[in-house]
Amino acid sequence: MPKLVLYAAAAIIAAAALPLPYGIYVFIRIIGTIAFAYLAYESWRQEHELLPWAYGAAAILFNPIIPIHLSKTLWTVIDLAAAAVIFFSTEKFSKEA
Repeated sequence: MPKLVLYAAAAIIAAAALPLPYGIYVFIRIIGTIAFAYLAYESWRQEHELLPWAYGAAAILFNPIIPIHLSKTLWTVIDLAAAAVIFFSTEKFSKEA
């Protein structure tokens, strides 16, 4: 996945901290699931021991099919932390465009 796509995913997830319509949050969950699933796969492919599990857990947390309902405050913290994780993981796990 190109770096720009992961940076865009991080920005979209960070935007979830804003007050937005519910449908946008579903879209953000889809983006989060895809980004973390990709990072889980790439970290597994590079034979990391714990990172695939951590990224996989994040993908499950963001999944829109069986949503995990938490308070808006907690989701804001999770969204900002997730955006930071994706942003800083981009260099290690992305492919050039």
